[in-house]
Amino acid sequence: MKTKNTRIANLQEMIALEEKRAAIFSQITAINERLSALQKELYGAVASRAFQPPEPKKLLKQRRKGRGQLKSEILEFLQAAGAEGASVKELAARLGVKPINVHSWFHANIKKIAGLKKIGAARFTFKGSAKMMKKLTEKPAKKIKVKKGKRRAKRGLLKEQILAALVKAGDKGVTIQDLATQLKTDPKKIYVWFAITGKRIPGIIKIGRAQYKMKAF
Repeated sequence: MKTKNTRIANLQEMIALEEKRAAIFSQITAINERLSALQKELYGAVASRAFQPPEPKKLLKQRRKGRGQLKSEILEFLQAAGAEGASVKELAARLGVKPINVHSWFHANIKKIAGLKKIGAARFTFKGSAKMMKKLTEKPAKKIKVKKGKRRAKRGLLKEQILAALVKAGDKGVTIQDLATQLKTDPKKIYVWFAITGKRIPGIIKIGRAQYKMKAF
């Protein structure tokens, strides 16, 4: 029990520190904007671009996370945040990933994970026992790689890519041809995916001929 409390306390401290860091970056942005304005007045628009400081967002390199790692970190942050929960934007900033990846993760897992709930516009909370957290966040045993396994990995990747594209497209949706172009794959594969896998995913709606969108949730 003491170990659990210490872990939650550490996570809460991390959240507080991330909020302080976000405030500092906001101040840096304001300073950079003022510097740019002064440089423009002194040297002109063309010359001032040579003195343009890097944007704070570029100081934080976004890290690529595995599916299991992202799930573990999202659930741990939500549990530490308590009833207040956290927004997609806050989670993305704290975990160092793109908001669209976090949004896609919730689309795929909101109905699969007990205790994971939406409490506002793109805001979520998680209430789970220590036993549940251990089961959800522990690393699964490594599987022996075989040729058939490689094919399954590609299918999983295609699903993530399509969901991310649908979320990004919003209400206007996206066509199968556009998806095939974006993902550099055969349109027939996209068509088959929607006909078989897409039908089983809540929220995917057909809005036109070979055109789909993700319903807001």
